[in-house]
Amino acid sequence: MFETVGVRALGMGGAFVAVAVGCATLVGRFAGQRWLWSFVLPLAAAVLLYITYLFTVLLPYAAQPLGFIRGLRTTQVALLALGGSGVLALAWAASRPAIAATVRRWLPAVTGMTVCVAAGYALFFRQAGGLLAPHDADALRTFTRFYLLPVGMAGALLGWVLVVSQSFWRGLAFVLATALLGLFFFYKGRIVPEHFWWSRRYLPLILPACLLLVGSAAFTELRGAWMPSWARLRAVAHTRYGLGLVVVSFLGYQYLQATRPILDHVEYAGLVPRIEALAGMVGENDLLLVESRAVSDLHVLAVPLNFIYARPTLLFDRGTPDKALLLDFLEWARTRYDRVLFLGGGGMDLLTRRTAVSMVAANRFEVPEYERSLNAYPTEVRFKVFDYGLYVLSPATGDALGVNLDVGFEDGLLVQRFHPSERTPNNVTYRWSRDRSVISVLTTVPPGAEVVLHLADGGRPTTAGPASVSISLNDVALGSTTVSGGFLPYRFAIPEGLADTINRSIAPGRLEIESTTWIPQQQSGGPDTRELGVMVDRIQIQ
Repeated sequence: MFETVGVRALGMGGAFVAVAVGCATLVGRFAGQRWLWSFVLPLAAAVLLYITYLFTVLLPYAAQPLGFIRGLRTTQVALLALGGSGVLALAWAASRPAIAATVRRWLPAVTGMTVCVAAGYALFFRQAGGLLAPHDADALRTFTRFYLLPVGMAGALLGWVLVVSQSFWRGLAFVLATALLGLFFFYKGRIVPEHFWWSRRYLPLILPACLLLVGSAAFTELRGAWMPSWARLRAVAHTRYGLGLVVVSFLGYQYLQATRPILDHVEYAGLVPRIEALAGMVGENDLLLVESRAVSDLHVLAVPLNFIYARPTLLFDRGTPDKALLLDFLEWARTRYDRVLFLGGGGMDLLTRRTAVSMVAANRFEVPEYERSLNAYPTEVRFKVFDYGLYVLSPATGDALGVNLDVGFEDGLLVQRFHPSERTPNNVTYRWSRDRSVISVLTTVPPGAEVVLHLADGGRPTTAGPASVSISLNDVALGSTTVSGGFLPYRFAIPEGLADTINRSIAPGRLEIESTTWIPQQQSGGPDTRELGVMVDRIQIQ
């Protein structure tokens, strides 16, 4: 029902680097390199500390790797056992002179060729299909297009050949780390530039390695025995250095130009005072439940509230939690904490008739966020909107009669699948509905009551078609209408017996508004890409 609010202590990239360094320590034995205990022991201690931290402090996060291990099939276990046996065999073979000589001769060529063949396949032949997702199939192409450029990738592969052929055993840790990280991340790395400056794993690991290889291609002295004699001529070397300087300068200029737009940009500027004010309303012995990330972006506030301001915080793992399980949890939590609070912006379906809700505070603010573009270069600063209410969840003490909900004002726990609240110039609060929007009915429905919805079409152009609306209560159709003009009341009778059915249930009633939608950007241009139904100002059941 909840997921813990946490951050990764050591990501997948760090784990792979540790594995690569361990492999380099083992493989180096074939070249006569001794184990330096001053290096091996601290590395083993760091890995042990990480494992201890993962399975104690970050135990919920360990559920993912543990689940992966438990889900291994027999063939996968056999492959892992084979790999472990291979490691032991390598350790044994390193002490056999004949085998060690063969490994020293062929391992550099095999490693270099493997990466080059894999890169060629990923760049020119790999296509999505079956179980291979498009973002995985295009991983290396996307990385090349947006981060390294084709000339950079060509230089990196050339540098790879030079490093492997001339410095394999001297730079064993770098070579194996680059090979392992590249093969893994570009095989199943989800290289999708949703946000250029949040690109973990491959930017801080693969990109520096590629740039070092570009530098090697440009400026490394050629001394391999396999090199033709003309390649070592001074004129050829000077020409290569000149071309290398041009390529490196070109890449540097491209990174400079890409960086200029964000030099004066502060991501989420002004967010800290907002979080501090929110933390001041949550006691040290209060439990804060935060809306699921599937519903809104309020999980962005949950991490600092928990880790920086030490407020006990849990994040819902879905938008519709199990109601019976949640009631049991709330009953337990009230015996442990002073208050149980909920932070939400509208969209969570968590209320029951046994839960009373009282608002502590409401807030709406914007912070700058650089454009998040999928497979396109970001070009502008936009704004992330935080629109939330802070509520106390307590046991219900009685039922109110009827409904009179001012939509857009202190309604965050009662509405789902609406757009954020807005105000008209004359200070009327409202929300835009989507194709299907839901209102929870917690109060008692009087016999013979009717639903009254105050709706407007919001200036929908005629080219968008009529604003057709259908209303249902607990999946029972109440009627349909066409909304036009400004806010007007639209009435729908509740069938006999439906009110009694709703009142006897522990779950709230579900009033659904289904409407045809339109997108302003498609009709009149502008930045608004939302799918809009109708404007909803007030909902009454009387």
